[in-house]
Amino acid sequence: MKLNMNQLPVAIIGAGPIGLAMAAKLAIKNIPFVLLDKSLHVAASLKDWGHVSVFTPWEMNIDLDAKALLSKSKWIAPDPAGIATGQEIRNSYLLPLSELPEIKPNIRLGVEVTRIVRLGLDKTSITGRSESPFNVTLYDDIAKNEQTLIARSIIDASGVWNSPNPMGVDGFPVAGESENSDVITYGIPDVLGADREKYLGKKVLVVGSGHSAMASIFGLDELNNVDPKGTIFWLMRRGKILNNVNANSNDPLPARQALNAALPDVISKSSTTVFSPSSISAVEHTENGLNVSIFTEGDLDIINVDRIIVSTGFRPDQGFASELQYQLDPMWEAPVGLVDLINPHLHTCGSVPEHGYNELKHIEPGYFIVGHKSYGRAPTFLMKTGYAQLNSIVAFLNNDDIPVYNNNIEQCSTSKDCVNV
Repeated sequence: MKLNMNQLPVAIIGAGPIGLAMAAKLAIKNIPFVLLDKSLHVAASLKDWGHVSVFTPWEMNIDLDAKALLSKSKWIAPDPAGIATGQEIRNSYLLPLSELPEIKPNIRLGVEVTRIVRLGLDKTSITGRSESPFNVTLYDDIAKNEQTLIARSIIDASGVWNSPNPMGVDGFPVAGESENSDVITYGIPDVLGADREKYLGKKVLVVGSGHSAMASIFGLDELNNVDPKGTIFWLMRRGKILNNVNANSNDPLPARQALNAALPDVISKSSTTVFSPSSISAVEHTENGLNVSIFTEGDLDIINVDRIIVSTGFRPDQGFASELQYQLDPMWEAPVGLVDLINPHLHTCGSVPEHGYNELKHIEPGYFIVGHKSYGRAPTFLMKTGYAQLNSIVAFLNNDDIPVYNNNIEQCSTSKDCVNV
């Protein structure tokens, strides 16, 4: 019997902000869907960085369709201009959204997608791809078995949080990095809260040039006010420190500009040493901690630290989709139609123009990488642009007219909402 594609569910991978927003949009259109996440909790990554405040106000972090569904319940909308932490976004927005009757019955947690194929076809097959549904293989961590799901379309909103970049400037781990993973943390640890005892009074190396690294620098500096034995080393692999301390920049996100403005006071302290631009060649375990070999313009420094924080960004993992026909840019690992709009050499967060179906479509019909993962290695993602991506994809799935966004880069550079760097 031939399958009716329109009666099959859309499989959404990842129950984070983008995945849940997609669920809300499909629910409104009465399009069947199933929302899959390997974690046992909704928005699990936001739990990991729940202590961190975002730069964007609430009005940029709540999807309009999700808001419409929530407004039918007893949900109390937060102050649109307020700045929230990851935990507040999860508790006040994403958890209530996941509990709505239009969404909750379609969520499956504790299931990891291990592979996706066209039913009965491999990557080299050409004929019949658009008529053949997707066959999704799952490992159910609760039932402890492998299962399959047939879907009409795939929305990969799984993000990049679980695929951090290593500290090597060449994109690979440095010598000794893997062996010393017990004292190396990737991302943004909660140095003032749950992880406080690991960092209080310790010598800590922070690797990274962006605001995630800066968040750890500020937290460690506050700890050093409590215990002056603490020492901060900050290694920026590329660029110059002035890129992050230009308080006069016309930043469209005031919270981010305020962080930049406060940084010079921290890095001028005797307890903080900055290496920039520098690279690490090796990490060696000793009786007194870690010896880290650092090269700065050909000069070698060896510093001794107790712990390392690596905030060098993330990269996508396409493992489960290896038998699908998709095309990613070889440098940024993002859909080729999206690269010029998200390129960090042209844009910062907040200056990326809206985009959607036309930029995200692949040779594989019905397969979409969305959200942070669609940006590949580019660090310019905001929830707001992720939500905009979904609107035109839902229009495609519902056979509506697909919105065409005005994302001309030259026009964007003159807009008050776009600040090219």
